[in-house]
Amino acid sequence: MASYFDFYQFFMRTSDSDVEKYLKLFTLLPVEDISSVVHDHQASPEYRSAQKLLAEEVTSMVHGQDGLDAARIATQVLFGTDYTTLKAEQIIKSLTGDPRLVFCTEERCSLLRYRTSS
Repeated sequence: MASYFDFYQFFMRTSDSDVEKYLKLFTLLPVEDISSVVHDHQASPEYRSAQKLLAEEVTSMVHGQDGLDAARIATQVLFGTDYTTLKAEQIIKSLTGDPRLVFCTEERCSLLRYRTSS
């Protein structure tokens, strides 16, 4: 079973040519709403608004609001640049069980910092 983050990212990586079809297949959104978001996406594909809507809708349906929140936070941590709105507890909760989150003792972290700085 995929983590919330991996599930969300699968849909975020949907190609531009498939996103409209996937929105119609995997969501319960009205066709008019899908057409509108696809039109906006075509005007500014770099924002990936259609993929974001797809990922959010499907993740919410499958994993609920908590799963969607965890996927959004993990995405922000791993791909974002502004962490000012995040709390440590949110980050830990969103990545718990994910191999990208590694806990270590203060001693081990100090040793790792020493090795990477020399």
